[in-house]
Amino acid sequence: TLGLIFKLYTASTHEPEGGSLANANLAGDLPAYQVLCELIDALISVLGPELQEPNSTRNLVFNLAMDFWKEDDEGIQVEAIKCIQHFLMFGANSMDIPELVVGFRAHLLSSRRPLKMASINALYQLVQRDAFVMSKVGGDRLVEELFAMLDDDSAIDGVRNIILSWLQQTVLHNPSAWIDLCQRIMSRTTASQRVTDAASKTGGLQDDEAESLSVGMGGNQAAAGGPTSRWRTQLFSLRCLHQICILVARSGRREHVDLPFARQQKLQPSTLLVSRVPDLIKMAFTASAAYVTEIRLEGLVVLQDVIEVFAKSPDPDYEDSLLLEQHQAPITAALTPAFSSDSTPEILSSAVQVCAAFVGCGVVKDVARMGRILKLLTSALEQSKESGTLKIGDVGELSPNASGMLRISTLKAWAQLQVASSHQAYLSAVVEPHRATLATLWISSLRDYASIRGDSEMLQDSASAAMDVSYSGMGREVLLPYYEASWSKILKAVANLMLGSDKAILAAMDGQDASNQATLSTPPPKDEPTAYFFIIFGLVFEALTASSADANATPAALEAAVTALEALRSLVKPEYAGKAILESSAFDELSNLFYRMAMTAAPIVQINLVAVLASLASSQKEKLIAGIKASGASEPFPSDSPLTHCLRICSYVLRQAVPSAARRGASGVSGSVEDRIALLTATFRAFTIIGDAFGPEKREEVRAVAVALYTDLLKDEYSTVDLTGPTLPSLKAILDATANPVTGPGLDKYQKLVHGLLSACLSHIDEMRGREGVAAAIKVKNNLLTSVLIVTVVPQNVKLSRTAVEHCCYVIAQKLEEGSTSEISVTAAHCAKTIMIAATAGNTILGQCVKLLIPGMIHYIASLASSVEESAESGAQNATQIQAIDEVLKAFVAFFNSVPDEHRARLLGVLLPLCVLLLDPARSPPTPLHTRTISHLLSFATTSPAAFKEATAKLGAPEREKLETSIRQAVGGAKSATAEKAAKPAISLRSF
Repeated sequence: TLGLIFKLYTASTHEPEGGSLANANLAGDLPAYQVLCELIDALISVLGPELQEPNSTRNLVFNLAMDFWKEDDEGIQVEAIKCIQHFLMFGANSMDIPELVVGFRAHLLSSRRPLKMASINALYQLVQRDAFVMSKVGGDRLVEELFAMLDDDSAIDGVRNIILSWLQQTVLHNPSAWIDLCQRIMSRTTASQRVTDAASKTGGLQDDEAESLSVGMGGNQAAAGGPTSRWRTQLFSLRCLHQICILVARSGRREHVDLPFARQQKLQPSTLLVSRVPDLIKMAFTASAAYVTEIRLEGLVVLQDVIEVFAKSPDPDYEDSLLLEQHQAPITAALTPAFSSDSTPEILSSAVQVCAAFVGCGVVKDVARMGRILKLLTSALEQSKESGTLKIGDVGELSPNASGMLRISTLKAWAQLQVASSHQAYLSAVVEPHRATLATLWISSLRDYASIRGDSEMLQDSASAAMDVSYSGMGREVLLPYYEASWSKILKAVANLMLGSDKAILAAMDGQDASNQATLSTPPPKDEPTAYFFIIFGLVFEALTASSADANATPAALEAAVTALEALRSLVKPEYAGKAILESSAFDELSNLFYRMAMTAAPIVQINLVAVLASLASSQKEKLIAGIKASGASEPFPSDSPLTHCLRICSYVLRQAVPSAARRGASGVSGSVEDRIALLTATFRAFTIIGDAFGPEKREEVRAVAVALYTDLLKDEYSTVDLTGPTLPSLKAILDATANPVTGPGLDKYQKLVHGLLSACLSHIDEMRGREGVAAAIKVKNNLLTSVLIVTVVPQNVKLSRTAVEHCCYVIAQKLEEGSTSEISVTAAHCAKTIMIAATAGNTILGQCVKLLIPGMIHYIASLASSVEESAESGAQNATQIQAIDEVLKAFVAFFNSVPDEHRARLLGVLLPLCVLLLDPARSPPTPLHTRTISHLLSFATTSPAAFKEATAKLGAPEREKLETSIRQAVGGAKSATAEKAAKPAISLRSF
C-alpha cells in the first residue's frame, strides 16, 4: 500500500496541476493528495506500535506526511497535520518537535479556519505530551499569540484548552512567569478605549466595554497606542489566575506560600507565588472596579483565592505576624467597589462571601479591628431579620429578587463563620451575639429551600418565617440556583449547633422564636418530633439518596453527603425526632438507604454513616429496647428490630474494610490507608456502642461478633499495609469490662472469648515461623501486641489458661532472641516492658508473667553484650538493638521500683552485673548504649542508695571498677558542664 501511495504521489498525472484537460474539472472536485493523506492516516492506525521501531516503513510514512504538509494547498496541509498528529502517538521520538511547533505556529495566522483549527488541535496534543518542551520552543511569545487569537475569535475553545493544559503542567515550577503573562494581558486596553480617552477629553459619552479594565492599568498605554485586548480575553486571564492559586494550594508545596521557609531552602523568591501577592491583589482590585459584570465577579474570586491561600503565610520580616496583615488596606480597597451603587446582585453576593472569607481566615482576630468588613456582614444580617427589601453599602434598596439573593448569600457567609468557629476560637466572639438570630434564619432558609424544591407555595408562618412574603411568588429560576449553592453550607452550620446541643437551634427547629434568650429552656422529653424535623430530614434524605446513586461522586457531592450525615447524627436524637424516626415507614426507607451506602459509599462517608448508627442506638436506647420487648420476639436479635439493622450494617462495613484471604489481602473498600484505618476505628467504636444498647443480656454475644471480626484482621497475611496496629485501641475498648463489669453467666462467656482470642493470636504467630517478608513481620508484630493487650486489659476476676499465658511469655522471649537485629525484637521488648509495668498494680497473672519473662530478658542482654561491643569497635552500633535493650532496661527499672525495699539489694545483685556488660568507659565520646545504661544505673542509685551500695560491694573487682569509673565520668562530666555554664558570663563587657 505504501508503495502504491508513493508511486501515485510521484506520478505527474496525480499532481494538483497535472492530468489531461478532460480530467481538470474532475481533479478539482476529487483532489488525489488529500485522499492519499487519509490513506496514510489509516495506515498509521494499522501499524500502530510498529512505528516505534526505526525501519524503512516508519521513515517512508514520516517522509510522506512531512512532504504533504509542505504542499501549498491548504486542504492537503489540513489532512497532513492530522497524519502528523496520529504519528506523534507512536513515533514522536523520531520527529523534530521544534520544527513542528514553528510550522503549526505559522498556520495560526492563516485566514482559513480549517487550517487554523487543525494547527490548534496539533499544538494542544504537543502541549499535553510535554509542555516543558513547548515552553523552551515557543516561550511566552507563543502564549501571547494564543491570547491574541482569543481577541480575534473568542469562540475558539481549543486555544483555551492549550493555555490551561500548559498552565497546569508548568505553573508549579514558575507561577510568577504565568502571573507576569496574565498581568500583561490585563494591562492592555480595548480598541475602543482609545476612542473613549479622546471622548473623555471633549466630554463625550464613555463606552462600557472600552472601560472594562480602565482603572489603575493601561491608561498610559492607551495614549501611547499600546497593544489592545478584548474584555473576554482579560476575563480568561483572570480565570487563569484563579487556576494558578488553586493548583498551587492543592500541590501542598510549602515554599509557594511560606517565604521564610523558601529562604531557608535557598530558593529564588521571585519565582514563587508568595512574592506576587501584591500584584494579585492589585489585579483583583482592578478587575473589581471594572464595568463588565463578569470581570468584576472574577476579580472577587481571585481576591478570595488570595485570602484563602495565604491566610496562614508568615510575614518574612516580622516574626509571629502573618503576611496578609500588611495587605489589609489593599484588600479592603479591592472590596470597596463591589458595594458601590452600580453593583449587581451577583456582585454583592460574591462580595459578601469574600468578606466572610477575610473575617474567618484569622489574619485579624480582634473583633474591634475588623472594621468595615464585619460591619457590612452584621448590617446585612440585621436587615435579614426583617421582611422587605435590603440595602448594603452604597447600594440603594434592592428589588425583591435581589434582596432574596443577598439574604441567602449572607446566611451562607455566617454559616461558614459558624463552622470555622469550631477550630478558630476567636470567631466565637463574632458569631455568639447573633447565634439565636442565625438559628432561626438558617432553619427558615432550609424550609424555604425545601418549599421551592417541592415547587409549592411557602408556608406563611409569621412566628418563624423571616423571609419576605413576596418570595412566595418568585420563580424557581431566580432563587433555586442560589439555594442549591448555599443550602449545604447552612445545613453544616445547623449540624454544628445541633452537635453542641445549642438551645437556640432546638427552639428554631420547634418553630419558636430563638432570638428571645429568656424563653429558651430545655424542653421535656416528648414522643412527637419538632415542627421542622420532617423538612430537614427530607433534605438530608434526598442528599444522601443522590450521593449513593452516583458511583463516581465528585468532591462536592461527597462533602454534601458528609454534611447530611453530620446533621442526621443529631436529628435521630429524641429531642429532635421523638419517636418518628423509629416508625416503620420512616426507618425502613432509612435502613434501605444505609444498606446501599454501606455497599457503595466512600470511606469518608461510611465513617459518618456508622456515627449516625451509634448515635441512633445510644440516644434511642430505651425506646428501642421497649420495642423489642413489646414485639415478643423469641430470637435474641429480632430481624425487624432497628438495633439489629444497625448491627448488621456495621458488620457489613467491617467485613468489607477488613482484608480477607479471598481477596488476597485486598480490602473491599477503596480509599487511602488513613481513611481505611479511620473507618475501622469508627466502625468498631459504633459496634461497641450498639452492643451496649442491647443490654447486659446480649452484650457478650455482640462482643463475640466484634472479636470475631477483629480476628479476621489479625489473620491477614497478605497485606503489606498495617491496618491492625492503629486499630488496637478499638480492641481494647471491645475487651474493656471496667465500665460494665462482667458477672454471672456472662463471665464464663467472656472467659472463653478471651481465651479463644489469645489462643488465636499465638497460633497466628506460630504459623509465621520460618516465613519472612513485610506481610509476615506485620502479622507477627500485631498478634504479639494483641496477646499482650489481652493479658493486661482483662479484669483480675477473669481466669486465663496457664498454658496460654506461659506460651505467650515464651513467644515474647523467643522473638527477643530471633529478631535481635529486626523490628520484632523492639516489639517483643516493648511487650515485656508493658507486662512488667502493668504487673506493678498487683495482678496475679501478670506477676506470673514477670517470673517467666525475666530469665529470657536477662539472657537476651547477656547474649547481645559481646556483639554490641564488637559493633561499637567498628563504629556502627545497631540502632534497633540499642532501642530493644533500652526497652528491656526500662522494664527492669519499673520492676525494681515495684519491689519492696528489703528485696532490692538481691535484685540489684542480678541487674548490676548485667548492666556492667553494656558499659564502655574507655571509649570517648561514649556510645549511645553506654549513655542510656548509665542513666538507668543512676536511677537505681537515686531510688535506693543503700541497696545500690550493698549490691556494688558484692561485685567482683573488675566489674566494680568499671561501674565506678563509668558513674564517676558521668557525674563528673555533668558537674563540670554545670560549672562551666555557671561561670560563663551572659554579657561580656570590655573596658577601654
